[in-house]
Amino acid sequence: MTLEGVYGTRPDLLPRSMVRVARADNQGDRRLIWVGKPEVELLNVDQHLHYESESLNCYPRNSDGTIQWSAVPDGLVLGSMDSDSFQLSVIIQQFMPSVRSLVFLWGSLTVPSVAMGIEFSVSHLPGIMEIFPEFWIYSPSDRVVVESSFSGVVTVAHVPSEGRPLLGALKARVDEARPNLEGAGYTLEIFDSPEREEKNSFGVYVAREERGFFLTVWDSGEVQVSAIDFDVDPSPREKYLPDVHADRLVAEFEKLVDWVSGNAG
Repeated sequence: MTLEGVYGTRPDLLPRSMVRVARADNQGDRRLIWVGKPEVELLNVDQHLHYESESLNCYPRNSDGTIQWSAVPDGLVLGSMDSDSFQLSVIIQQFMPSVRSLVFLWGSLTVPSVAMGIEFSVSHLPGIMEIFPEFWIYSPSDRVVVESSFSGVVTVAHVPSEGRPLLGALKARVDEARPNLEGAGYTLEIFDSPEREEKNSFGVYVAREERGFFLTVWDSGEVQVSAIDFDVDPSPREKYLPDVHADRLVAEFEKLVDWVSGNAG
């Protein structure tokens, strides 16, 4: 049996508030088919594979298809908590601020993935959680995934940059810290290389008053730091770190921000 022959064959398993029976239009021998209600788009197999590729497939996975959170860099994880429909709706509105449409992916390929607007999604969470013990929500505009697991735990995280988990970890931490830093009077600039380049990189410049730093990471694991304190020496101090893992990279960023603030020598 091919994927095309299995995928989406059981839309009737979706909550009745999301689907309805309609008269078939040129569907062979089938006179009636299941379709999404207004504001619910049942995704075809190509759409499903596209969204799965740019979301779940960017993470390490367990044999049962769930995300292997122990192998995901801490800098990408936004939170983890017990699940209920109210809590999940709060998570969506808190961590998916740019959302226009949410994609729901299920534990079974026979149930078609669906795309819905945020208000419609939130209103249908109780019915979804009653039927599906395990599912994922993906916000393409925010690049954020929520996993509601069979164990009753909800985890929310940034999606790693595809093929660039180290760069993605720093990006996620910078995105998280940016509002607070800029609100506190820091200057912050981002430098992101085009993905078509042979050696991809991501850099951030942070400064306040007389102190500042450049932190640049390459997908090879190399990191370069240039820090300057104009009150002491107008020449930057350079530091090169080979084979850095994501947790150390995020810790280096935190240490440098602390130094710029004057809290570290």
